Amino acid sequence: MISQASIKSLLRDPALAAMGLVPAGAASDAALPRDFGAPMSWRAAWTAIALGFAALVALFWSTAFQMVSTWYNSDTFNHGFLILPICGYLVWIKRGALAGQAPTPTLWGLLLMLAAAFGWLLGEVASVFSVQQFALVIMVQALIVTVLGLRVAWLLVFPLFYMFFAVPFGEFLVPPLQDLTAVFTVAFLRLIEIPVFLDGIFISIPTGNFEVAEACSGVRFLIATLALGFLFAELTYISRWRRAAFIGLSFIVPIVANGFRAFGIVLIAYLTDNKLAVGVDHIIYGWIFFAIVTVILLAIGMTFRDGMPPDTLPDPDAMRRAAAQRVAPRRILAAGMLGVLIAAGAQGYAVYLAQEVPAPVASPLTAPEPGGGWRAVTVASPDWMPHYPGASARLMQSYEKDGHVVSLFIAYYTHERPGAEMISAANSVTGEGWTRAASGTAQVSVDGEKVEAERSRLLRRPHGRIAYHWFWIGDWYMASPYLAKMMQAYNRLLVGDDPSAVILVSAAYEDLPAEADRRLKDFLSSLGPVRPMLAGLSR
Repeated sequence: MISQASIKSLLRDPALAAMGLVPAGAASDAALPRDFGAPMSWRAAWTAIALGFAALVALFWSTAFQMVSTWYNSDTFNHGFLILPICGYLVWIKRGALAGQAPTPTLWGLLLMLAAAFGWLLGEVASVFSVQQFALVIMVQALIVTVLGLRVAWLLVFPLFYMFFAVPFGEFLVPPLQDLTAVFTVAFLRLIEIPVFLDGIFISIPTGNFEVAEACSGVRFLIATLALGFLFAELTYISRWRRAAFIGLSFIVPIVANGFRAFGIVLIAYLTDNKLAVGVDHIIYGWIFFAIVTVILLAIGMTFRDGMPPDTLPDPDAMRRAAAQRVAPRRILAAGMLGVLIAAGAQGYAVYLAQEVPAPVASPLTAPEPGGGWRAVTVASPDWMPHYPGASARLMQSYEKDGHVVSLFIAYYTHERPGAEMISAANSVTGEGWTRAASGTAQVSVDGEKVEAERSRLLRRPHGRIAYHWFWIGDWYMASPYLAKMMQAYNRLLVGDDPSAVILVSAAYEDLPAEADRRLKDFLSSLGPVRPMLAGLSR
C-alpha cells in the first residue's frame, strides 16, 4: 500500500518526471543528473521502437497494406483498426511497472526476428498472405523484445499477444460453421415438430427454402467476440482460471448464439408465412440479437470478476534501482537497427527470387486418353466450369460412357505470382451458379496409386453434382491445401522451381450422390497417365 507521503515523494521523483509519468514541474525540487540511466534508456528505447516500426512498415508495405485494406473492406475484420490503439492503452496502464524496470537489449529478440523474417519469406514465395501478416506482427513483437529485453517484454506479454488480433484470420472457419449452424437449426426445428429437410447447408420447410450462406455462418460475431473476450478477461480477472473460463465462454457463446439466431429467423419466417425475417431484415434481426448476446455475456462475466484497477504508481525504490542500470542509448538504438536489418534480408531475398521467373507454357495441355469404355466427347457449353484465373495453361475435357458424362479440368501453373496462385480465395471449385452443400474427402485411384481427394457436393437446384479435386506438386499428389502450400514454398526456396497443378473431375447426379461417386471412381481408375504429362510440361 502506497501512503500519501510516498505519493508526494513519488511525484517529486526525477525518474518519473523524465519518463513523462507526472506533469512537467512536479519534479522541480530535484535536478535530473546528467548520467541518470533509466530515463535516458527509456527515451532511446521508445525512439528505437518507433523508428523500427516505421522501417518495418516501409519494408513490408505490401503486407501492411493488405492488412489495412482487409480491415476496411471486410465487415468481419473492421475491429482491426482498434487493435493497435488498444495495445497502446494496455502498455500505458503498465507504466507503473515499467518505471521500475530498465530496457536491456537482448539477442533472443534477434533470433525471434530471424524466425519471423524466414516465416514471411515462406509466405511470400507460397503467396500465403495470412502467413506474411502473422510474420509481420511477430517482427514487430521481436523488435520490442530486442530493444526492451526479456524482463520488460514479459510485463508486456498480453499487449504483445493481443497484436495477433490485427491479422485478418479465421475465414477458414466459415464452411464448418455453416454446417454446424444448419445442423443446429434443423435440430431445434424438429424439436418443436416443424417439418424440415436438410440438404447440406440448405434447409427446407413447408413455407420455403433457406440457405446458411457464408454471411450467416457467424464467423464475424465469433472473431469479434473473441477479441473482446480476451481484452475483457485481461482487464477484469486476476485468476487464470477465471480468465480461461471467460475466454471459453467467448468462444462457445457466439457459436451457440448464431445457431439460435438462424433457428429464430427460420421460425419467424415459418410463423409469418415468410412475411418477416426474410431478405435484408433477417440481417438486422441478427445484429440486434448479437448485440443483446454480447451485453449478456459481459454481464455474466462481471458476476465473477476478481480484478482491481491497475496500479499505475511505480515503486520509488524500484525506479531508483532501474535508474542505476546505465544502458547506453546508442546500444539500444543499435539493437533496434540490427533487428530491422535482419528483417530487410528477407525482403531482399524475396526480390532476388522474383527476378527468376520461369517462361510461361506455350503449348496447351493434352487431354489424357482413358480406357474402360470411356471416350472423349465435345460439350458446346459445359454447365460446370471451375474458376482458376491466372493459370499458365488450362484443360477442360468431357468424357462419356453408357450415356453418362464426367468432366475433367486441369489448371497448370508454372510459378506462383500475385493474381496467379493455385491456392487462393479467388479460386473456386464450385464455378458459376453452383453452391457447395457439403465437403469431405474420398479415396480415388490415379496413375495406378491411391490418392486422397477433396470431395465436394454441389447444388444448383434442382441439379446436383459431385466434384473431386487434388493438387500436383513436384510429382506428388495431395488434397490438403496447407500441405500443398508448404511444398510450393519448399520447391521455390530450395529447388528454385515450383510448377503445380490442380486437377478436378466432376459428374452430375439425379437422385443419389453415390451414383456420381461410382462413375467418377470408375473414370479415374481408367484414366491415362496424368503425372507424366504434367511433369513433362515442367521440363
